[in-house]
Amino acid sequence: MVDWTVAQMELLVFDLDGTLYEEQAHFTYYARCLQEMLPLERQADFWQDYQNMQSGTHIALIGKIYDIKRDLVLTVEPLMKRVQAVHCWNGEPLPQSKWPSEYQAPIELRYGEFLGIGDRWILATTAALHQGLTNGYPAYQKTKLYLASPDFMMRKTPGLKEALARYQGTKKIVLLSNSDEDAAHEILEKLDLHSYFDWLIPRAGKPMETKNWLQKVLQTYQIQPEHAISIGDNLFNEVLPAIELGMKSIYIYDGKMEFTHPSLIQVETLANYPF
Repeated sequence: MVDWTVAQMELLVFDLDGTLYEEQAHFTYYARCLQEMLPLERQADFWQDYQNMQSGTHIALIGKIYDIKRDLVLTVEPLMKRVQAVHCWNGEPLPQSKWPSEYQAPIELRYGEFLGIGDRWILATTAALHQGLTNGYPAYQKTKLYLASPDFMMRKTPGLKEALARYQGTKKIVLLSNSDEDAAHEILEKLDLHSYFDWLIPRAGKPMETKNWLQKVLQTYQIQPEHAISIGDNLFNEVLPAIELGMKSIYIYDGKMEFTHPSLIQVETLANYPF
């Protein structure tokens, strides 16, 4: 049972994309960019997988971990990181007797090895990795340029600007993003939110570096974890690392989530949360 509110927190750490605005068309744009990078004979399969993942009918769902090297999908207990089930890409379960010995220990996310499927960005990334695309960063960069361009009309989150203005000066407000600095500034300008952040941290290296950055922010402002909150749309990037540190978290996700925790609130959009 949640017995806290954002108003009680002293530190607010926000993600950027998928968090500070309502639009989701960029996920499709990103998926199309990845699709174009694949060989022609793999593009249709990629798109079908991505559509199935979006609809929740594929085994690779948000909240799972993708073993890139073995092309396996892991169901893992979120905080203890213990493997609970293993499936092949086609959905067939892998008997525990055939699990790699590495699965007996807690799974830690690592570049090029274990990818946490934490949001819709990663759904497309995972589908592309399965099809053999080893470097989708150009598609990510292209999408970031699209986000910052006049062609992308961001829908502002109702009430968010007013909430940030109300908290300005009484709470520390930080932006922790994987975007580069120029792209982050451009998006904040488009949203008219630029003046409300005390600290903008770009290229944060989430999720591997999330806990390090959160600890640095807490130490910089001399705030205890229980008085701080991380707000974002990626379970692995913003939510779980914060809870592990003793912080609170708001997870922006419109799907079903079995994971619950006293320090966690799930909302479909920040517009639905009474700041």
